[in-house]
Amino acid sequence: MRILLILMTFCTTLAQTLDLSKPLKPCWDRKTKANRIETAKNLILLISDGNIEALNGLGQMVWKASDSRGQVNSALDVGNKLVVTYNSTNKTLIKFLSLTTGLSLFQKEIDSKEFQTLKLKDRLVVLSKNGIYFFDSAGSLLSKRELNFETGIQGTVSNEYIALATPKELLLFDSFGNIREIRKKGLEYEIKQALFDGRRLYLSEKSGTLIAFDAETNNVAWKYRLGAAIKDMKLVDRQIVVASYDNFLYLFSKSGEVVWKKRFTDTPNIEVAADVVFAYDKNKIYAIKMSKKPKIINFIESGEEIIKISLVDKVLAILKQNKISGFSSDC
Repeated sequence: MRILLILMTFCTTLAQTLDLSKPLKPCWDRKTKANRIETAKNLILLISDGNIEALNGLGQMVWKASDSRGQVNSALDVGNKLVVTYNSTNKTLIKFLSLTTGLSLFQKEIDSKEFQTLKLKDRLVVLSKNGIYFFDSAGSLLSKRELNFETGIQGTVSNEYIALATPKELLLFDSFGNIREIRKKGLEYEIKQALFDGRRLYLSEKSGTLIAFDAETNNVAWKYRLGAAIKDMKLVDRQIVVASYDNFLYLFSKSGEVVWKKRFTDTPNIEVAADVVFAYDKNKIYAIKMSKKPKIINFIESGEEIIKISLVDKVLAILKQNKISGFSSDC
């Protein structure tokens, strides 16, 4: 059975409207206790414990939501709602919030603490060792499949399917939770992260090997052993950007060739906007145009340690210790 897997990544998506041809300058600062930021629609989400504070691109607070029953694990915009998952004692609390007001519309609980959340079209998918849950944007449970994995799983989303990669098998589910295919050949690795590129499933292995598994031929297309374990990887313009713990940033072609690499002072973090990669370490941010010859097109140096970045509504938001700053070329 041949299935064409079309990439749709739902990690943090960066807007494409920021003018990177001009120097970026600070536009606003705001004090915060948040230790994480995410984006949803045109909102910057500041996350701390069980609290979420939503800002617009001007740094103004739009709404604030709190829950004392657990810590925020993930926040995804699904349909016209913000779906927030919380780690509680032995269960997962799922709350559906209004994106405009932050008010809680309804909530669910599942009996699992170890989980991963993904978005497939207008549906929420919750993965755990015990099962896979499919919710619509109204919070209704569409389907649930009981699973029992002895080892960890990594999930990723395509246009039509959820793929679960384990050390020994690859399972493909449709958006209703029906199993479409199970493949057991060629996956003898301890998988930490998985991504689709339209045909191949890219897997990061614990020891630092990048593996391209061909989903049509059911074979490993190529492997590349990096100098250290892989921290993160993203797909950009049908190529793979990889950050490794020996402080390198790599760009791989779909055939497995190293197109470009750069060494950082510290292990880089990466975010992607179209064909631009934002790579940053503790105090430097590089905007790198990805092509056959990648080029640094913008640069910001921070006097304070950078925790995370995000981009929404023409503003690059930079989270630092006790502060978030907004940078733009026009403010």
